[in-house]
Amino acid sequence: MVKMFLWRALNNLLSTKGHLRRKGVVQDSACPLCGLEEENVAHVLWNCPPANGVWGCGSIKFQKRCCGGTNFFNIFEDIVKRCDRFDVERFAVTGRRLWLRRNAVIHGEPFVHPNQIMREVGAAIEDFQRANMVDEHETRQAQKGDSALWQPPPVNSVKINWDATVDHRNGRIRLGCVVQNS
Repeated sequence: MVKMFLWRALNNLLSTKGHLRRKGVVQDSACPLCGLEEENVAHVLWNCPPANGVWGCGSIKFQKRCCGGTNFFNIFEDIVKRCDRFDVERFAVTGRRLWLRRNAVIHGEPFVHPNQIMREVGAAIEDFQRANMVDEHETRQAQKGDSALWQPPPVNSVKINWDATVDHRNGRIRLGCVVQNS
């Protein structure tokens, strides 16, 4: 979800009011949260005063003045240069949560306080990290355990290991097979 959101944000594909006005869907392109500027991706996720409130609650690396601009791609590029992987992930999750808050307000939900957003971001990142630690632990256990070692088949039977690959460019399929008995 976060990767898809980030891809859409970096390519200016979020349905901001500015984007919708250019497509002829709406007449008014003003930001629904502040009404001060045309709503575009950089504005709603970075320059809008309600967004500034959220970024102000977070890491000093994300404070409003650390990087500026009207192009979200350039803002993200600056964050990537300044921050480690963990902080870039936090930036992406926070941006998505800002977008979800904006959508909720448009659809009549109450405005969520910046501190609540930062708590939700922290919980989402902890859940993600916990899930990845479990996956990594299980992978390591499987690699260390007996199940990762090849074992011969029972007597009077064979074991077949196979794999396949598809080469779309050349229109070919390749198959490989190993048949072994005890």
